Amino acid sequence: MSRKSSTSSRSGSVLKKPRLHLRPGKRCGEELRKITLLQLEAAREGFRVNKASPDSVHDARTFIKKVRAILEMAAPLLANRDLNKAVRVLRDAASKLSPLRDSDVAVETLDLVLVEASMSSDVFDSIRAGLVNIAKQQRVNLGRQLPRVRSALSEAARTITKMPLEKVSLEDLPGRLRRSYRRARNSLETFEMKNDPESFHRWRKLTKQVWYQIRVTAPFWPDHARELIAALDAIGDLAGKERDLMLLEETLSSGPAGRSVSELIAKLKILQQSLRKEAVLMGREFFEARPRDFIEPLRLGGNP
Repeated sequence: MSRKSSTSSRSGSVLKKPRLHLRPGKRCGEELRKITLLQLEAAREGFRVNKASPDSVHDARTFIKKVRAILEMAAPLLANRDLNKAVRVLRDAASKLSPLRDSDVAVETLDLVLVEASMSSDVFDSIRAGLVNIAKQQRVNLGRQLPRVRSALSEAARTITKMPLEKVSLEDLPGRLRRSYRRARNSLETFEMKNDPESFHRWRKLTKQVWYQIRVTAPFWPDHARELIAALDAIGDLAGKERDLMLLEETLSSGPAGRSVSELIAKLKILQQSLRKEAVLMGREFFEARPRDFIEPLRLGGNP
């Protein structure tokens, strides 16, 4: 139900995804700048023509999230004005991409749920056709927006190029990663108290930020943080599926009512609860350590 894809070129050939990790022996700040610019260039590459595929939209949104996670690591050493500008521009680009991603995933998720629930697809033919039409219209709409998306990505790249990221040293990163971990850990506790979709969604986003930041620092973790990255990947997959189900539920709830639709919505709610429970069980294990203890194995050493 969640989409995982390879970065694709306009000709359909698969491109190698841009590097996300720091290289030992290189200047930390310049490495962070290089990584962010690589992500933004890869996002722009998917929109070289005024036509967007679901994969290129998904990839661009992912690249934007990675850039924001990296900027969060450098935030204390950046001017608020520059940081806020970059975040605003990136958020604006992502918001233009979201409707197409959400509409495409709604169709995929409906198909998967109907199979899993052993429900007749004939009953939902008209609903599915409506979702397909929405996705087609969103693709047309995004085609008109793509010049603005490319412009926003380029503006973000120019802003990041001018940022004093050279001030960031390896010694600055453990504290930032500890903060991200603590925020995600606290957010999990909040969700367990409230047990509502909004707090789960916040935990999902903060956990993904930790995932990206661990991948950035992976060369400095024992065994390149393979177990940590795999655990967060699994949590993210479950939480992403839950998010797709929730979006489909919201779409169906705003459409024509009927017995079959009500039954499907009820099924979606059950699946969401199951996915949340499974993700939280994994999350409890991952976030069991105190923040200071969690980052203790991180060995960054000196910065040239």
